[in-house]
Amino acid sequence: MVVNTNLESGQKEKQADCSFKSCFIDGIREFEIQDLDEVYEIYCYYVDHSNYNLDLTPESKETFLNSIVSNPDFPFLVAEYDGKIIGYGTAHHYRPKAGYQHTAELTIYFEPSNHHGLSHALADTLTNILRMQNVRQEIGCITASNKPSIAMGLRRGFKEYGRLKDAAIKAGEFCDVVWMSRVIQNGDAQKASDLKDFIPYSVLKSYSGKTLN
Repeated sequence: MVVNTNLESGQKEKQADCSFKSCFIDGIREFEIQDLDEVYEIYCYYVDHSNYNLDLTPESKETFLNSIVSNPDFPFLVAEYDGKIIGYGTAHHYRPKAGYQHTAELTIYFEPSNHHGLSHALADTLTNILRMQNVRQEIGCITASNKPSIAMGLRRGFKEYGRLKDAAIKAGEFCDVVWMSRVIQNGDAQKASDLKDFIPYSVLKSYSGKTLN
């Protein structure tokens, strides 16, 4: 993966200011280790009670935590309401090859209750940060039965670009998978040559000299 880890000082200061002063929306913050039990509970719920997550059995808590801390390229965010974690979200590279560096696949889960308006706040915060990282396109891979997530994607400007019929099997049933995406950098007309290299989140964060919480 080709990344930019050597920003000029002027660009560094400008991006740090934007990323850390304005990207985070109230109720959304970075994951902290004390959040693990609540975040893991949300993950396990969707593995055990739905085909929205296509893991057949939950990962161990240790494996789940390792997937968080071993991903320095993207933020891992939580939504907190009244002192309780009610959702989480992150992103990962769509594919590991360098040519895909400007495309990120999203992962967002909320507990099955009132989201208190924070589902869009989390998605907006994630998008704000991805823009600062020079990501151009967001992608969602959604089980077709997950109509709420598909509807949310459409409301947020995602378009459906394909369905893979019977792409997965869970609980003895076939699952269709929907691919959605949207451009988040200056529209479809932007020239590829205009794009700057992807900036890992750990690098972007280090420029601020302060924590995000």
